[in-house]
Amino acid sequence: MLQSLIGSIIALLATTSLLLAIQVTETIIKGSIRFPLTKDELEIIKGSGRISEVDILNSNIKQFPQKL
Repeated sequence: MLQSLIGSIIALLATTSLLLAIQVTETIIKGSIRFPLTKDELEIIKGSGRISEVDILNSNIKQFPQKL
C-alpha cells in the first residue's frame, strides 16, 4: 500500500515536471520568434560575405507567425 502511494507521488511529480518544462519552453520560443538580428549576428553575416541578404532575413523574421 505504501509503495503504491510513493509510486503515485513519483509519477505525479514526473508528470508535473514535464508539463512545466513544456510550458517554459513554449514561453521562451514565443518570446524569441520575432526579434531582429543582433549586432553579433550581423557581424557573422558580414564576415561570411552575405551582407546583401540582411534585408531579406529581416523581412522573413517579421513575417514569422507570433503563435506556434
